[in-house]
Amino acid sequence: FKGASTASDAATLKAELKNMKTHATNAKADPGFNKGPDSQTFNEGLGKLIAQIDDAIALVDAGKFEEAKLATENLKKTRAEYHKKLGV
Repeated sequence: FKGASTASDAATLKAELKNMKTHATNAKADPGFNKGPDSQTFNEGLGKLIAQIDDAIALVDAGKFEEAKLATENLKKTRAEYHKKLGV
């Protein structure tokens, strides 16, 4: 999040967003995280986060850097929402 939120150009922002997507996708695929009573909430949050990352990347690709930066800020809200739901 820090790298994406501090990016000052489209190429850096896109690279940071792709990095975030890789980490989120790996976490979602990790069987260690898909056990227990919170797994549905965990996967729901990661699914929402990945979709938002894809939307932000699409904005970068469309040349809408400032809109992509705003979309990146919404990722923090999603992270906070699901961290609260999961108690982390």
